[in-house]
Amino acid sequence: MRNKQCFIGLLSLLLLTVTEVTAQHFPVQATFYSRPPYPVRLVDYANPQGKNLSLKVVLRDLNLGPTQVYFKFRISSNSVSYGNPQTPSGTPIFTLTPGVVQTFTQADFARNFTRENLNVSPFLYPLPLQEGIYTFSVEIIDVLTNRALSKVEQMPPVWLVVNDPPILNVPQNLSQIKVQNPQNLIFQWTPRHRQAATVEYEFVLTELLIPDNFNGNPQNLFLSQPPYYQATTSSTSLLFGPAQPPLIAGRTYGFRVRAKAKQGFEEVGIFRNDGYSEIFVFNYGEKNRAPIILSAKWGNDAKPVITWKGMDRHTQFEVLYKRTSDTQEASFPFFSLSNPYLQKTGDNTYVGKINAAREFKSGYTFRVGGITGVSGEETLFSGPIVLPPIDWSKITVSGIFSDSEDYLALLAGKSRKDNPNPLAATCPNPRVNPTDTKTNAVVLGDTVHAGGTDVVVMSDEYAHALIKTPGGSTIVKLYYSADFKINQYNELISGYLTGEVTNQRIKLLSSGGDIGETDITNKQLISLGVRTDSLKILANQIHDQSKQQLAYTTANRYISRISAALPALSGLLTAKQALILESIKVINEELAKNLPNQQRTHLQNMKTKLTAKSSETQKNIDNLNTFIQNFRGLNFTNDIMGLLLPQLFL
Repeated sequence: MRNKQCFIGLLSLLLLTVTEVTAQHFPVQATFYSRPPYPVRLVDYANPQGKNLSLKVVLRDLNLGPTQVYFKFRISSNSVSYGNPQTPSGTPIFTLTPGVVQTFTQADFARNFTRENLNVSPFLYPLPLQEGIYTFSVEIIDVLTNRALSKVEQMPPVWLVVNDPPILNVPQNLSQIKVQNPQNLIFQWTPRHRQAATVEYEFVLTELLIPDNFNGNPQNLFLSQPPYYQATTSSTSLLFGPAQPPLIAGRTYGFRVRAKAKQGFEEVGIFRNDGYSEIFVFNYGEKNRAPIILSAKWGNDAKPVITWKGMDRHTQFEVLYKRTSDTQEASFPFFSLSNPYLQKTGDNTYVGKINAAREFKSGYTFRVGGITGVSGEETLFSGPIVLPPIDWSKITVSGIFSDSEDYLALLAGKSRKDNPNPLAATCPNPRVNPTDTKTNAVVLGDTVHAGGTDVVVMSDEYAHALIKTPGGSTIVKLYYSADFKINQYNELISGYLTGEVTNQRIKLLSSGGDIGETDITNKQLISLGVRTDSLKILANQIHDQSKQQLAYTTANRYISRISAALPALSGLLTAKQALILESIKVINEELAKNLPNQQRTHLQNMKTKLTAKSSETQKNIDNLNTFIQNFRGLNFTNDIMGLLLPQLFL
C-alpha cells in the first residue's frame, strides 16, 4: 500500500513537471503593445494607417528554420467577443527567422480585423462598441500545422470610451445675426471628449438656398448643398472676419463641426456619430423689408415731421410725398444716416423733417422707402400715411420762462429782492422788528429804501428821490451823509439823505468799493453780478409785458408790437447768457487758487447755481429763436400769431 502511494506521488510530480516545461518552452514569444486613444469601432482597427496596436515577435527555438505563421486576434468584454477563426481566410502570412525580434504594426495585420475575419454582421461592424473594459489578445499559429507556437498574449485591459461630439454654442440655432461692418462673427463650440489628447475640428459653413414656401427642416438642406467655407482648427472657436468669404445680408446659413481625434497624422475614431455635431442654422441679417411709418405731424416750424422704424440693413431712406389732392408723387432727396435733417431717436427709429412740403394749409400723403445699399436689391416702400392740414388751435410751441434768479446776491453778496422782514425805520409797517443790519455796498442804479421813500442811486455823491407835490411829482437831488450805510436789501441802516450838499462820497459796488467782510471780494465777479442782474431785469420786463398784453381779449393790436420785440428779447437773453458763462469762467479761475475751505465751498455753490441757470437760459434762447425763425418770418396774420404767441409766453 505504501509503495502504491509513492508511485502515484512520483507520477503526479512527473506530469506537473512536463506541463510546466511545455508551458515555458513555446518556440515563439510575442509581446502585445497598444497606444491610446483607442478606436471604438472595429472598422478602425482594419485601417492599415492606424498606430494603436503593434507586436514584437521572436522565434526563440534556434533549432527551427524559418517558420511561416499567421496571427489570431481576439477582442472581448463581458458582453461581446470577436476573434479570428482557426483558419482565417485572407489573413497575411509572415515568416519568422530564429533569434530575430520582428515588429509588426497595423499596416501588417490590419486584414485580421476585417468584417469577414472577425465574423461580424455587416450591420454591427461599422457601429461603435459599447463602452466598457476590453481585452486584446493574440496567438501565433503555425501555417503548416495550425498549432499555436505561442501562448495567448494579452495586453492590459483597456477602457473603451465612446466620446460625444461637440455642442455648438454660438451662433444659436435659428438665431438672427446682426450684420457688422467689417464682417466679424464668432463661431464657438464646447468639446465633450474624455480620452483624446489631440483633437482637431473640421468646421463647415453652408449657404442654405431655401425654396419659397419651404416647410421642411432647413438642416436637411445643409447635407444636400456644397460647403460655402471649410476650415480645420485645434481651437474651440473660429473668427469669421474680413479675410473669410463675405456673408450676404438677408440669407440663411448652416454650420456644423466635426471632432477628429489625432494620433500623429492619422485620425482615430473615438466619437459617436463620427464626431459630427448637430447642424445649426442662422439668418445673417434681415431680408430687406419696408419701413413702418409710426407718425406724421406738423412741426413747430410748420414743416412736416415723419417718424418711422426701419431695420439694421437700411443705409438710406427715400420719402415719397404729395398733396392729398394731387395724383403724382414727388421724391424727397435721399436721407442718408448722416443727414442733419434725420434724427435717430431709438433702435432703428428715425425722425425726418420734409422741408419740401411747404403748404401747411394743404394735407399731404407720405411713403418711406428703405435702401440697403446692396447692388440690385429693390427699395421697398411703406404704406401711405396722411397728414391733415395744420390745426392752428392745437399747435404746440415750447415756452420761455421769466428768470427769478438774483444774480447780484449770488455773485456780490447783495440782493435786489424785498426784505421779507423789513426794518421798521424804512418800512410802512413799524411793527416789524429789525432783522438785517449787516452793512452792504451801494450799487449804481440801486433803489434805496430810506424813511419810507425810495431813492435811486445816481452817483457816488447823490441820489434822486421822486417827491409827490400838489401839482404832481418832482425829482429831488439828495446827498449822502458821512455815515451812510445800507443792508443787502438796500434798506438804510445808518446815516441819512439831505437836500443840502454834504461833499460826502460813498464807494459804489460797481466801482470796486468797500463791501461786507463775508461777501465776495473778486471785483470782476462783483461787476458781473451787477451787469447780469440788470440784463435779467430788462429781459424780464419784455417777457412780462408781452405776457400781460396777450392776456387781453383785444390783444390783436399788440401782436405786431410783441412780434417786433422778440429779437430784442433774444438779444438780451443772449447777452445775459454770455455774462453767466463769463462768471463761471471767473469762478473756475478762483477755484484754481489756494483758497480757504469756506470760500471754496461758497464758490462751488455759486458755480452749481450758475451752471443750472445757464442751461435754463440757453433753453429759453433756443425756444425763442426757434419761434422767430419758424413763425415770425412766415408773415402770419395776427389771428394766427394770436394763437402762437400765448403758447410762447407760458
